[in-house]
Amino acid sequence: MSQQEPKKPKTVPFKVDPPEELHKDFKMLCVEAGTNMKARALKLIEEDVVYFRLTGKVRNLEISAPKMSIAEIVRNNYKQLEGKVKNIEAITRGEKPSLADLLCIAETLDLDEQELIKLHVQDFNN
Repeated sequence: MSQQEPKKPKTVPFKVDPPEELHKDFKMLCVEAGTNMKARALKLIEEDVVYFRLTGKVRNLEISAPKMSIAEIVRNNYKQLEGKVKNIEAITRGEKPSLADLLCIAETLDLDEQELIKLHVQDFNN
């Protein structure tokens, strides 16, 4: 008696057209994770659906970056910011950046300026 392979579920095409930069970053993330983009995307969709099935609620997609201080952001991106941010050394030590430095950080790292300003307020209680 031979064992039959379980039937694979029927699939349906599902096309997503992310902006070029998001596509590039997602591809790099998948390479780093040792998977491919299709498998990773399917896993994310699966997790969302499983959450909905278990709770009857839609998962909040307001995914925010881990809370980092401006000093941590600058330290983590030092090479990219070096030569562009005037007071880079002081900022890495936790000193308050100038508005010009803050805007330069946002522009260089392609961060939302308002989010970075909110973080500045949190870091320095302004």
